[in-house]
Amino acid sequence: MDTSVLLFDTRAGRLTTPDGGWQFALKVPRPPLARWIGKLWELDGGCPPARERELPRGDISLIVNLEGRHAVVDSIDPQREHAFKNAWVTGLQEHAFLTASGGRAWLCGARLTVEGAYRLFGVAPRELANTIVDLDALHGAAARTLVDAIRNAPTADLRLTMLGTYIAERATRACKWDVAVEWALDRIAATRGCVTVASLAREIGWSREHLHRRFVHQVGLGPKTCGQLARFHATLLALEHHNDDGLAAAAQRLGYFDQAHLAREFRAIAGTTITDYRRGRRFGADYGFSRERPSHSSKS
Repeated sequence: MDTSVLLFDTRAGRLTTPDGGWQFALKVPRPPLARWIGKLWELDGGCPPARERELPRGDISLIVNLEGRHAVVDSIDPQREHAFKNAWVTGLQEHAFLTASGGRAWLCGARLTVEGAYRLFGVAPRELANTIVDLDALHGAAARTLVDAIRNAPTADLRLTMLGTYIAERATRACKWDVAVEWALDRIAATRGCVTVASLAREIGWSREHLHRRFVHQVGLGPKTCGQLARFHATLLALEHHNDDGLAAAAQRLGYFDQAHLAREFRAIAGTTITDYRRGRRFGADYGFSRERPSHSSKS
């Protein structure tokens, strides 16, 4: 498959943060691939050992490790870290989680829609919700072949094209994708979560209970939770643009009852306050990430 015709040209550049310099590359897919892939990206740089809070953005990530140590901090015992050496999948998340890294960090990856992940991995998104798993647990030898090929590719453009091809070749597989749930997910995204479960159910012709069951079976999260995550994602984007109209105005614009409602929901999902999130942000870097503190891992 010639995936190059389904991808726009690679955009590359350099990013400077307080930690140092980073090289990045991005590829955005054309239709029909755009229905399954949000974007393909590569990041290469270095930083002191640190922990970072990764906030939900409502998508599913496939990441390939080109160099460096990358780990997820145990949610129960913060002294424990699980390192991912080759490639891994971050499923749809309800809450933020902590990662740990340090030194050289060279990664490439893809942000996938829920449908794209279903088609790529061959398992319902509910099996991936609130989990992070090694790709070889899902694709076996094919995952190891992919990692080796990407690591041996000489340019970022080729690496991202290879990753896009890997996804595209599997995205056309037949799967029992629920078109009614797909419609509801699109409606939630279009309204940034400002649509009630009752109105979704009414428009489809189902009861609220049946809609919830179908969502949990297909996606792994209920429609109300998906709406909260869509609104949270819109909030992250609003914070990224440094809006100066204040949190009260932002809350009204984003569909919260008031500023207190925004603050409560943000903390419930992010595990931190808006103030602390902003304090840990390295603006200019990818959104949804916030520096926590130096890692205690002796392996970093």
